[in-house]
Amino acid sequence: MSVKLSGKALVVQLTRDHIRVAKMQLGTKAQMLYSAESATPAGAVEDGAIRDVGAVTEALKAMLEE
Repeated sequence: MSVKLSGKALVVQLTRDHIRVAKMQLGTKAQMLYSAESATPAGAVEDGAIRDVGAVTEALKAMLEE
């Protein structure tokens, strides 16, 4: 089964050390429109869980406003 994707997607990778985002244009050939990387706020992610949602939210907002 083949699925064709179109539109835009926001990809977020969140680890204890880094937050990475990529805005993608989907289609036959996916194209990266924007990407950014930032340090995860101290203590915001521990043992694979988000411990401080507000800090992660503010970091993401700042990255996407650039």
